Amino acid sequence: MNVVFRRFSRWAYGLAIVLALMPLMLIAQPAQIQEDETHSLIAFIHGSINTPDAIHTMNPDGSSVHSTDQYGKEIRWSPNGRSIVFPATGYDPLDGYYSHIYLLDVASSALDQLTAFDGFKSNPQWSPDGNWIAFTNRERTPQDEVYLMRSDGSQLTNLTNTPNQDERFLNWTPDGRLLIELDQKGESGFYLINLDGTGHTPQPMFPSGTDEAAWSPDGNLVALTIWSGEIAEIYLMNSDGSDLRNLTQNEAHDRTPTWSPDSQRLAFCSNRDGSDDVYTVRVDGLEITKLTNSPSYDCAPTWSPFLPGPA
Repeated sequence: MNVVFRRFSRWAYGLAIVLALMPLMLIAQPAQIQEDETHSLIAFIHGSINTPDAIHTMNPDGSSVHSTDQYGKEIRWSPNGRSIVFPATGYDPLDGYYSHIYLLDVASSALDQLTAFDGFKSNPQWSPDGNWIAFTNRERTPQDEVYLMRSDGSQLTNLTNTPNQDERFLNWTPDGRLLIELDQKGESGFYLINLDGTGHTPQPMFPSGTDEAAWSPDGNLVALTIWSGEIAEIYLMNSDGSDLRNLTQNEAHDRTPTWSPDSQRLAFCSNRDGSDDVYTVRVDGLEITKLTNSPSYDCAPTWSPFLPGPA
C-alpha cells in the first residue's frame, strides 16, 4: 500500500509541475513561431519635381515606410533579399547624360558602384540564381546593346554587340535565359538568348507593344506591361503564351509589375488617381489596393523574396 501511495504521489507531483509550467509553455510557444515566420517588403521610388528619386521600403500593406537615403531608378531586389540593384543618372557638360549601376546593401545602406564605362544603362535585372546581372546600355551612337556582368560587377560582357540593330533587355526566364527585343530597320521582335549570347530563339507569344515582362516565382505566369497608344495596361499570360488577359483594365498608365514571393499578387505603379502611386492586385484581377497616397511620385515597385525573421 505504501509503495502504491508513493508511486501515486510521484505521479501527482509530476503532473502538478507540468500543470504549473503549462502557462509558461503556452506563452513561450507563439514567440518561437513568430521568430520562424517569414515576411516580405516592397521597395519603391519616391520623388517629386524638386527632389531626386529616393529608394523607400514598406510592408506589403503599405505600412512602415522607410527611406534608405539612397537615390536611383528601376530598382530590383536580389533573389536572396539582401541587396537592391539600380541605375543612377548623372550629367557631364561634355558628354551629356550618363548612368551607372549600383548595388545597395539593404541592411547597412552601403553602396557599391558596379559599372564605370560610357553609356546610359537601364533595366538591370538579376538572374534567377543571383549570380548575374543583365541590363541595357545605350551607346553614344546611339545604339542599344545587352550587357551581362557578375553580381559584383566583374566579367562584364557585351552579349549582343551588333552595330546595325538595337537590342533591349527585358528580363530573365526561370531557366536562366534572357528575353530581349531586337529592332532592325524598324522591324522588331522578341527573342530568347543564352548566357553566352547565342540562341536567338523567336518568341512570338509576346504581343506588339510589350514593354516589360516578369515571370512569377513559381514559373507558371508572366506579367506584361503592354502599351496601346497612350494607355499602358498590365496583362497576364501562362508561361507557354496561352490565355493572355488584361489584369488592370483601366485607362491609365499601369506599369512596372512585380510579383509577390508566393505568386498570388502583383505590385504595380499607376496614375489612375491622378499621380503615380503603388498598388497591389490579386492574380484574378480582384482586390486592387492602393498602398501609397502621395501628391508627388511613388512608382517602380520591386517585391522582395521572403525574408527571415519577424516583420
